[in-house]
Amino acid sequence: MHAIMCAMDENQYKLIQNTQIAKVAWDILQVAHEGTEVVKESKLQVLQTQFELLRMGEDECFNDFEIKLMDIVNQSHQLGDPYSDRRVKQKF
Repeated sequence: MHAIMCAMDENQYKLIQNTQIAKVAWDILQVAHEGTEVVKESKLQVLQTQFELLRMGEDECFNDFEIKLMDIVNQSHQLGDPYSDRRVKQKF
């Protein structure tokens, strides 16, 4: 429990300050950070749409496009739905 409390800011600490069990604290923080399953699914749907619609503009440099693409890929991975390397390479 001490390790969890040391790794958070003041706002996160307020969410779990009265919690004695590490698993309960972890679950509270996980929902606060990621949201419920319904919220996660909604976020994933938005990310999938952004991924599919993402196109490199004519005046856009490759690095800017790569940053946008990798931002979507990383967010999706954090929510538990990673894109395969093959799919990311195809998008490039």
